[in-house]
Amino acid sequence: MEGEEIAVKFREYSTSRGPIDVLYLTKNANIVLLETKLIRNPESIRTVVAQIVDYIKALNIDGCENIQNKNCQHMKLSSGFSFDDKFIHLLTKNFLTGNICGVIVGDDIHPNLLGLVESIQSAPHLAFHISLVIIEAYKDDNKLLISARIIENTKEVERSVIKITFENDTNKLIIESETPSKDGKGSKPRLSWEEYINNVDGKYQKLIEKYKQEWIKHFGETINMGTVGFTAGVIVGEKRLAPLWVYDNKVELITERGRIKIGVSDKTYLVYKKELEKTPEIYDKYLISGKQMVNFNDISIDALENIFCATIKYAEEIRRSFEEK
Repeated sequence: MEGEEIAVKFREYSTSRGPIDVLYLTKNANIVLLETKLIRNPESIRTVVAQIVDYIKALNIDGCENIQNKNCQHMKLSSGFSFDDKFIHLLTKNFLTGNICGVIVGDDIHPNLLGLVESIQSAPHLAFHISLVIIEAYKDDNKLLISARIIENTKEVERSVIKITFENDTNKLIIESETPSKDGKGSKPRLSWEEYINNVDGKYQKLIEKYKQEWIKHFGETINMGTVGFTAGVIVGEKRLAPLWVYDNKVELITERGRIKIGVSDKTYLVYKKELEKTPEIYDKYLISGKQMVNFNDISIDALENIFCATIKYAEEIRRSFEEK
């Protein structure tokens, strides 16, 4: 959720288990609930952990019941945001799967997470995680300085799935155990390609479908779906690099900073830059200015196609340069 914009903020959001101090919804329909506590002893941390898990379960059960309540006194929408069918669809999916981030903020927090982990394991169908944050305050020349520090995060727990089958005709009981694959760790819901493409404006669907097939033709099945879009990868050695990040209404450009981050040479990156030079509205307005995110509606269809074409050529050059080493 790092870097996501807040769409809606609630104070004292009502649930069947009581009011949540602060509830945030991001523009990608991710859910963050925040509980603030003055924590004096280890007993308090056990109480607040139980409380926040209770709220997460309540959100899972209640769903979107109160989200669009126009009479909610403590709801604040960000500028230009409005509830639409796509947002409600993603939000409902996150509520139903328990894809919720809980944050506990206090003046002091006991780092013992045993009770918290036990609570998570008691709800294996939910995907929530919890962070513990200390807020520290200092005075300097009559100014109040506030520092937030993460003390602990919950860890991913890998579970086995037990399937029990009873065959009526033979009276045989079959018990099967299956451990999730490495790629399947974590239960954060991911879109299928059909769900993703249905979220995209119709005028862009054919173009995105076309370049999906082009990518597979050049690099194989290296497209990974996410919660709001997909990444297209290229395999170099034992690594998968993902130069293309596409959401349902925007695409990320590869900036100079991004090139350096994955260790691509200037010479290889030049292939990408030269291809984008063919489209001044992208090269001048975005790439040279260091802007990474491009909204579909802000550019022409031809410009969007050039971004896809440039990224394919860039990925081919990455693979070629790696093979020459």
